[in-house]
Amino acid sequence: MAKNYEENEDINVEEYEESRRILLTPNNQLMIDSISNNDNYFNFNNYFEPITPSISAINNFVPSIEESDDIPFDHTEWQIIDRYTGRKRPPHQNEFLQLLLENSYYSSYICWLDKNQGSFQILLPDQVVALWEKVKSRHTNKKMTYSTFSRGLRCYYKTGLMIKTNKKYRFCFNQSKNNISS
Repeated sequence: MAKNYEENEDINVEEYEESRRILLTPNNQLMIDSISNNDNYFNFNNYFEPITPSISAINNFVPSIEESDDIPFDHTEWQIIDRYTGRKRPPHQNEFLQLLLENSYYSSYICWLDKNQGSFQILLPDQVVALWEKVKSRHTNKKMTYSTFSRGLRCYYKTGLMIKTNKKYRFCFNQSKNNISS
């Protein structure tokens, strides 16, 4: 790990020196203006200072892989047209899962077990939850967990939109009641 930081530091120093060489050329307009105004040469160090971050500073600003926002996201791709009002809106949780299952890009997150029966399995629960937070534009200090996400899904058992499976990460849509409008 330390080698990577040393390489980044070398790159920063190289960029600094290259910028310095460009600015100190006699044909540079900044150089010409400073000479004509002050009769002194342009002092590069008055305008720019090299940035050589410490390892602790880099660790504070570079997010870890778990915290990174690497989930591709486009709000328009997740919009649902409400069948009663005709307006676009964010999806409900069951609609979100159906959209996720229909999009082949997210096949590593969730997959059909039996599409005809409506059964599916969540393969990467943490990524599905993170994506759900983005779709709902959820801005809170507390991070949503899979247990709170699945608790929301269990509410659909009472409405009849989903059928209980009693298996971890496995759910089943009630095909006779579940249709999303897009």
